[in-house]
Amino acid sequence: MTIKNGSRSEISSVANPAFSKETRDLSSKIAWLLATLVPATFVIRLFTLVIYAAPEYDDYCYFAWYTHDGLIHTILSSYFGFQGRVLPFVMMQVPAVISEQLGIGILPAYSTALAIHMLAFVAGCAFAIVRVWDGLPLPVAVFMIFAFVSAVLGATQDLHDLLYWIAALACYVPPGIISAVILGECIRAVDRDARFSWPGATAMALGGFLATICNEYTGPWLIGIVASSFLARSYLGQQRQARHHAVIAGAVITGIAVVLLAPGNAVRLGVTGGLRLHDIGYLAPRAMNYALIDLGRFLISPTVIAWSMIAAVLALSDPRRAHPRSGLLALGVVAVCSGCCYFEYMTAHLATGVRLVPRAQNQALILLFVGLTWSIVLWMRVSRVRNCLTTLYPVSLNPVALPVILGSIYAVSLFSSETAVQLRAQQAAFEPFRQENIDRDRILRTSAETTVVIRKHLWKPSLLFEYDMHMATACIGSYYRKTIEVVPTS
Repeated sequence: MTIKNGSRSEISSVANPAFSKETRDLSSKIAWLLATLVPATFVIRLFTLVIYAAPEYDDYCYFAWYTHDGLIHTILSSYFGFQGRVLPFVMMQVPAVISEQLGIGILPAYSTALAIHMLAFVAGCAFAIVRVWDGLPLPVAVFMIFAFVSAVLGATQDLHDLLYWIAALACYVPPGIISAVILGECIRAVDRDARFSWPGATAMALGGFLATICNEYTGPWLIGIVASSFLARSYLGQQRQARHHAVIAGAVITGIAVVLLAPGNAVRLGVTGGLRLHDIGYLAPRAMNYALIDLGRFLISPTVIAWSMIAAVLALSDPRRAHPRSGLLALGVVAVCSGCCYFEYMTAHLATGVRLVPRAQNQALILLFVGLTWSIVLWMRVSRVRNCLTTLYPVSLNPVALPVILGSIYAVSLFSSETAVQLRAQQAAFEPFRQENIDRDRILRTSAETTVVIRKHLWKPSLLFEYDMHMATACIGSYYRKTIEVVPTS
């Protein structure tokens, strides 16, 4: 009996550490998932607002053209008559396509299209972030994905144009995501001395082409990113993969040609006053001033600060050895992203004479976030700060305290973000605004009169709405096959 008791004691002493480790691992996973609730709740809440969103003036123009002329004719007429942004011409017709194919009203069709776009936005962000840290435990990866997406949504100066207005987001959100993904893939390959596969290069070429035909800024961005990747490989003595880079660059150049050779560009430039190349000496410094002001605002955003801390902590926990020139690569990432953003500001200033519009700033915002993330990770790998911190207190993802602390910091940053402040202030207006849109749509669809009187919105939450009917009454009337008279709200 004594021997048996002793055997049980020995077995218990051996089993307890394993049981304790399993308990710690489970507790850590639960803690990370609980921490994820903070950014996930923020993102999901903003996602649910798509049911309150409604089409605005540009949207109805494309709905009417699609209804009367069809998808292809609308694309061609826009290309020859207005500008060369082909992909947005397609995206702006999607709600009308959904409405026609599913037999539902334009309001639920618009919300459905927005939901699809937001899912694509989250998926693109998720891919970009997961590629920074491969091999993360699933709960940590989920936390990082939602943290990144919520950081972008919390830092934007114009959430309305990022999520809830198709005519605005179509031109800038897809190219922002695609550019950020291509930037990340180039950095990752250089950092790890890895090679592009042909499927990967082909995917980047296709993505680069689609991103380029969204606006005039993205093509030069991608050429700069691909050229920098090629030069970095050459400088570091890596395999240059000239053919892979050439395929990507060739697709981007084709997209640039599609955009710049559009006959409609002359019409658009005529409206904005044409390119002001003769004023470049005056406009270039002004564009730099605007870019620096917005960059400063970006860097002091609560979610940017919190995300930077999280990225640094995860970099400290990464056991991989640093590339000897990771610090130089980090500076190169900063230079490329800064150059791309300034190019966008300067080009917009030369073309329009005014500051870059907020919806276009969203594209720069997405690129800056991914570039900032990579720069922090690369710098932390070679920084003396890392060596000091890891020597004094090695960072591990397993302790429960880490996700609790990071989740708490993130909760404070999201609560104090400009987006959260606007959300709380406008919460009461969402449902009345939605009901006004439903009533307006019902009147326009069911009225037997050929002329319909419509009142302007009484409720106008800026997160969901910018321009009322007065800017495109003809397009709205054409879509509903009515003549519209707009009167002020009584």
